[in-house]
Amino acid sequence: MPGRRAVLAGLAAAGLAPGMVSARASLGSFRRGDFDMVGVFDIDWLDEPRMVRMLDAMAASPGAFGAVRVFGVLNAGQREATFPVSSGGTWPAPEAPMDFAAPLAALEALVSRGLVPFLPLAFFPAAVAPRPIDPPAEFTRWQALVRGFLDAAVARFGAAEVARWWLEVWNEPNMPPFWAGDFDRYLDLYRATAVAVRDGGHAVRLGGPVIAWMPEEGPRLMRRFLEFLRDAPDLPCDFLSYHRKGVWVEAEGAPRMARLVEAAEATAAMARALVPGRRLDLVNDEADMKVGFDAPYAPRLDERFPSWLAASAIAHAALSLRHGQRVLAAADNANQHLVRAPFDGRRALFTRTDAGPADLLKLPVFGFYEMLRLLGDRVLEIEAGPELYRMTTTGEAGIAALLTLQEGAARRLRWVVQDIAWPRVNLAVFRIDGRLSNAFAAAGRAMPGRIDAAAARRLRPVAELGVQAPLRAGFAPRDGRVALDLELAACDAAGLADALRPGAARGTGGAACRGARRRPAAALAAGPVPQLLRLRTPSPGRHRAVAPHCATALARRRMDGHGATGRPAGIPPAQPLRLRPPRRGRRPPPLTLDLRRRLPISGGDEGMPRMLPRLLSAASALLLGACSVIGVRSGTEEPRFEVIGQQGPVEIRRYAPRLAAETTVADAAEEAARREGFRRLAGFIFGANRGQARIAMTAPVAQSPERIAMTAPVVQEAAAEGWTIRFFMPARYTHETLPQPEDARVTIVEVPAATMAVLRYSGIPSASTVATRRAALLAALRDGPWQPAGAAEDWFYDPPWTLPPLRRNEAVVPVTPR
Repeated sequence: MPGRRAVLAGLAAAGLAPGMVSARASLGSFRRGDFDMVGVFDIDWLDEPRMVRMLDAMAASPGAFGAVRVFGVLNAGQREATFPVSSGGTWPAPEAPMDFAAPLAALEALVSRGLVPFLPLAFFPAAVAPRPIDPPAEFTRWQALVRGFLDAAVARFGAAEVARWWLEVWNEPNMPPFWAGDFDRYLDLYRATAVAVRDGGHAVRLGGPVIAWMPEEGPRLMRRFLEFLRDAPDLPCDFLSYHRKGVWVEAEGAPRMARLVEAAEATAAMARALVPGRRLDLVNDEADMKVGFDAPYAPRLDERFPSWLAASAIAHAALSLRHGQRVLAAADNANQHLVRAPFDGRRALFTRTDAGPADLLKLPVFGFYEMLRLLGDRVLEIEAGPELYRMTTTGEAGIAALLTLQEGAARRLRWVVQDIAWPRVNLAVFRIDGRLSNAFAAAGRAMPGRIDAAAARRLRPVAELGVQAPLRAGFAPRDGRVALDLELAACDAAGLADALRPGAARGTGGAACRGARRRPAAALAAGPVPQLLRLRTPSPGRHRAVAPHCATALARRRMDGHGATGRPAGIPPAQPLRLRPPRRGRRPPPLTLDLRRRLPISGGDEGMPRMLPRLLSAASALLLGACSVIGVRSGTEEPRFEVIGQQGPVEIRRYAPRLAAETTVADAAEEAARREGFRRLAGFIFGANRGQARIAMTAPVAQSPERIAMTAPVVQEAAAEGWTIRFFMPARYTHETLPQPEDARVTIVEVPAATMAVLRYSGIPSASTVATRRAALLAALRDGPWQPAGAAEDWFYDPPWTLPPLRRNEAVVPVTPR
């Protein structure tokens, strides 16, 4: 059987060999948002139950998905499957009023979930042209339609929100199913649209020509469009969009990433030569493996699709660094409406099951986006093919690397990083391959297949993003350096299906995975956290070959604390999960990660429990129980509240009065203000306060400073002078018993009882993420029984070293009944 692609991701500390990566290096910026967009063909499908479930799942993975490209915003009103055939109902006749209720409601489904719309301005309603793809004789009504839509969108969502959207003129004007005119007529359409957008006065991003980059034709049409822009310097254009897939025509054979790179290079070169004064982003918004999203294609169902997207992200990130301009790539892969049977090979994030009309099961490609959010915002190293694609990044969350081996001979890899500043680190590896994170493989790779309710229950855990090796918690880098030998093996399909057959222990029996020892399924287990750990890496003889079509991502996190005990739901009692601190007075033995055998870390009595990682969903439950092993809050008091309602994704809570310490940071950016405010308030609760008499009576040191218990959340809100940061005080304190701060910039305030609307999310609370979630909260409250009654706030519950997927953040606003 041919080798299967594998994708790995994780939380670790390193760079990838040969050579050594410095944690202090920087090649430039990396934007996860350049690769987190998915595509949906028709906007009218967004309220269909399966599509709603898909959007909810995307929103439940904050930071994984950022944008959705969706067609039909100007001719909405009738669901279409693959090509535009309906004129819709937005403008049925010239004398009739425009009606944008349907597309605006569909866009609400995206905005309320924090997703940015990417909208082809298409197709023609009946008032503009008799058919949705026939260009009219003149574009006056079209311009009125564009202005009317933008006015309605700004009125509904606000100018700031609409300014975040991407608008491109049409879709594939060189393909007859989408455009019945020639390319010159398309240029007339672009001119008319650009004038309408410019004269409408709204700040939006506009681009084109959205061509299908066919062999030979693609470069010629892109040049023609750039010459058009050169000759019309007053027309707005913010980005160049095109569709270069791995395969457009059968004569091209197998998909090749080099074709996508060549198209981007050619476009960048032509733009520099023809319109040097314009700073244009490049957007390959259909960078899929193969044309035909409605044609069954098995690689969309297994590890090959996430491997392709990993290579695409790395290749286009390298182009961004090389040319100093953004080069984005996305996949048209969220077409749930096309999926007719389980594992039918159509381009989607989920497959359907036979368990119910709206029941869905994640495909491996979903895991790519969950890996993407682990990457940092600064590139330490990058290699973009032609066989191995790898990138190491760093950011607030730590150091992360992503790699994929697309083709060529097997390789031995060593991952090394130096100049690590943190005294202790965590390391974990997430993986998508022929067994892990792969429901299609677990079901036997039959296309199409059958998934009844029992099979759906069995496959659902397998579909979640899995981990290759246990969390290595709390080990100390030696001299600021960590080295890790990596093993990636390609497994044959027969062995995988046999290993996951019903009733058998997963990983037992069947063909071996290139000599690697199979293992039973288990959840991620974090081991004890001794004060001193010695890392012992495998000897050079333990290097394993990395098979083609494998990918990995790794990241490192700082850590804190000690162990816990617990067992997440869904793990068999025969495999108990035990987390425990080291015994006092005993020095723990060295820890060894033997990736040759794919065994967990072992270290004698105080080593990791003898179990192996499998499912991120189960792992998350365990890690929340493990708490301070990875920096998650542990035993932190929170203000008491009562949930009194729900409005879509927003929870309505009633809070009692409470005390808080707050400080205002002036003249600082949002994130810098948060850090400075946290430092001041942390100083207060950790001792920079004057003890009161009542505390002196019960404390052993009378007038000494008192250490106040940490509470959550930390609150941030805009103030006239800058940003106000607030810590809530433990409930046991009153104004009389609470110690007074020594820092005059810290004040004690009483927060009155209030009803709050709360939108919860995870991930790193960067300024852009916080603004997005705040806007999503306000958007969700536009309709319904509750309305905002004050300024929005941001609440943060976890220390900065907490793993991003496990962080709890909330956008909050006071509300009153409408």
